[in-house]
Amino acid sequence: MKQRTSVHSDAGILARKSKLLPSVLIGLLILITGIALSISNKRKKDTEFAYKETRKALAFLTLNFNRGVEKMAYLEEFECAKKKIYNY
Repeated sequence: MKQRTSVHSDAGILARKSKLLPSVLIGLLILITGIALSISNKRKKDTEFAYKETRKALAFLTLNFNRGVEKMAYLEEFECAKKKIYNY
């Protein structure tokens, strides 16, 4: 049996492949861009969450520090009053 090869059919396949290649490349480019944007968006959300949690922690620390300063002022007044009582 002889195998039939046709130059015409090979040319048709090459023509279809050359038309298909730009579409495939554009599709891959869109896919890669979508993945990159998704990763970037997740990182941004993680960064914003960490920033908000840090602000909450610092606000809590400030509140407790201010309470401590108020207590120290009260103790200072107490010490002054105690010295006045013991000096007389």
